[in-house]
Amino acid sequence: MVLRSPPTGESLVQYALPLPSSRAMDSEEDEKEEEEEIIEDDDILVRKIARHLDKAGTDMNSFLICCSQFAAQLEETIKEERNFLAY
Repeated sequence: MVLRSPPTGESLVQYALPLPSSRAMDSEEDEKEEEEEIIEDDDILVRKIARHLDKAGTDMNSFLICCSQFAAQLEETIKEERNFLAY
């Protein structure tokens, strides 16, 4: 592919960016409304996820506390068993 400059008689208007019309402004407002709705929906979704994670964190914390208690009981049982076997 070879790039070359446009002919000298060619108009620069075809390369100009179009100015927004009132119709385009309406579509921009519609786009802003859509973006706001999407952001609001995302915010609601993030809040729901945060609530579920909080609950899961609480459940996980309870589970870890139970595991810790079980480990302490197991250690105590092993100590008693060692003492019993030592005599």
